[in-house]
Amino acid sequence: MKASKVCYAMLIIIAGCSLEQAEIECTKVDTQMATVLLDCSTEPKAVKECINLTITSLTRAQAFKKVTLIRFSDSQDDLDVRDFLLTLYPSEGKSTINLMTLNRLDVAFKKDRELGNVYIYKILDLMDRNYDINNFSKDAKDQLKAEAEKICQNN
Repeated sequence: MKASKVCYAMLIIIAGCSLEQAEIECTKVDTQMATVLLDCSTEPKAVKECINLTITSLTRAQAFKKVTLIRFSDSQDDLDVRDFLLTLYPSEGKSTINLMTLNRLDVAFKKDRELGNVYIYKILDLMDRNYDINNFSKDAKDQLKAEAEKICQNN
């Protein structure tokens, strides 16, 4: 089944009046700027929503978390979380860097709660950045979208 193209348009008019203008003058639309927003898609809105929800579900699944490495920045907060993760898995030594997956970040979140929330905001910030699809590589985004499209077509 071929999907037809659906477009949504919105016109936004911003009008302004100066303090010196009378109320009657002000009711006349003095257009300062008009913006047209178009959202054209080859997929119906329901399919698009299904794909977005499915991508979120896929990134929250254990299978995804166990193989996806944490993307750290060079910030001190991320270094603190990395050091905390190293304390949770000391027997693995330096090889732990390659095993720092999103699953382990979830474990660190739970462990930190048990220890009094020392790193809670740093961990949450790191989680937000790592689960945000906009921060994924193009290949990862494309792969997740393809898998989500396949799932949504079968439903």
